[in-house]
Amino acid sequence: MECPQKRETPTGSSPAGMFDRFAPEYDEGFHTNRVGTFMRQVWGSILETHARPGDRLLDVGCGTGEDAIRLAGHGCQVHCVDISPNMISIAREKAAHAGVGPAVTFECSSFEDPSLASKSLFDGVYSGFGSLNFTADLANVLANLRQKVREHGWLIAMVSNTASHWDILTRLLTGKPGWAFDRIRGVPTEITSQHGSSGIRFFSRRFFLDTADEAGFSVLFSRPLGCLIPPAYLAETPLGSSIWLRMADRIERITHKLPVLRSSGDFLVVGLGRHTPEP
Repeated sequence: MECPQKRETPTGSSPAGMFDRFAPEYDEGFHTNRVGTFMRQVWGSILETHARPGDRLLDVGCGTGEDAIRLAGHGCQVHCVDISPNMISIAREKAAHAGVGPAVTFECSSFEDPSLASKSLFDGVYSGFGSLNFTADLANVLANLRQKVREHGWLIAMVSNTASHWDILTRLLTGKPGWAFDRIRGVPTEITSQHGSSGIRFFSRRFFLDTADEAGFSVLFSRPLGCLIPPAYLAETPLGSSIWLRMADRIERITHKLPVLRSSGDFLVVGLGRHTPEP
C-alpha cells in the first residue's frame, strides 16, 4: 500500500497526528541521547538473537525504520507498518540511503486493521518502544497478529509497563499523583506533548501474558528493560554514563527472574511463540 505524501502540518489529536508532528525529531532521542542510544542497541540485539538471515519479518509501529534497517542489514526481509505517513516517509528515505531499500517494504496502516499485511505470513513479528500501548483492544490486536505468524514463528513486543518506578516517582515528585496511579492501575490515560496528545494504556506483565495466552501464544521469555537502566531524561546524570548503562543491563539480564524485578522497569520485553491449541 502506498503511503500518502509527507504532510507538513498534520492535524488531530490522534496517534497518527501526534507522531506525524514528532517524526522529524524522533531519531534525536536515540542518536543524541546516551540512554536512548543504549536502549535502541539492547532492543536491536534482542531482535537479532531471534531473527535469522532470510527470515521474513513484520515491524509493527516501525517509526523511522531503525530496527527494520538493522535487521535488513542482518539479511532479513522486513515489511514495515506505521500509522504515521511522516514516519513512513522518513523510514523509506533512510532505508534507501542505507542501501537496504529492496529488503524493506512499507505499509501506512493501523496495526488494529484486520487487513494488515493481507494474506502474508511472517517468520517473526516485532513491535518496539511501546507501540502496542496505543491500542484500546490488545486482545484483538494480538489475535490478529497471531494470524500473521507462521507455525513455530515468534512475536517479540516491547511494551510500556505499569510498574515503572522511575516514572511513578517522577510524577509524584512533580505533583501529578493522579497520572502516576493511573499508570499503576493500567487504566487508559492521555499523554500530551508539544506534538499533540493521544490515549495510551500501560500493561502489567500479568495482563500482557494472560492476553497473549488467550490469543494463542506461548511465552518464550520475559524480561524488564529499564528497571536499572534509567529513563532518557536522566542521560546527563551519572546514571547515564556508559559504565552504569552496561552494568545495569547486565544486572537486569541476570536478575530478571526475581519476583521483585521481573515486573518492574519502564518497559517489558516479551517473546511469544505461536502454538496450535490441542483439540
